[in-house]
Amino acid sequence: MGVHADILTMAVSKIQALALAGITSNVVARKLPSTEEEIDTLPMVCVVPLEEDQPFRRASFENQAEWTVPVEMVVVNKGKRLLAATGNADVKDDLYTQTGWQEKVAKAFYDSQSLGITGLWQTEIAPGKPVDRGKFNANYDYIPVTVRFKVFTQGTN
Repeated sequence: MGVHADILTMAVSKIQALALAGITSNVVARKLPSTEEEIDTLPMVCVVPLEEDQPFRRASFENQAEWTVPVEMVVVNKGKRLLAATGNADVKDDLYTQTGWQEKVAKAFYDSQSLGITGLWQTEIAPGKPVDRGKFNANYDYIPVTVRFKVFTQGTN
């Protein structure tokens, strides 16, 4: 495997180890943060390559390069849209639970030295919108955390 696969595999293991309330072992690496209703149990976390360029630049005169590998961890849950309805405490609790998940996932990648990836020297963490109003009418909530892993690697094989 390569650096990208190592990072995706590590991210899945790291999130599973968090034992997020309500998300047992339902953490998967995928191409897109999507669900298959017939086989997936929600809530779940999708670990996906982020849809952006992956800069690869020379980092030293010793044939080393710095590679930025952007990964997104997305909590996917059934959408609950009524936040102000009478007797809807479960929706408020759901919002608090989901933002708690987002915070725990973000903090899990803060210490780049403890992640076990050879050459990893920095992580840049950017939690996304806890509620995406553009997707508010959808049947799912998508709560993202983006991590850009900066890795030193050999410039040539």
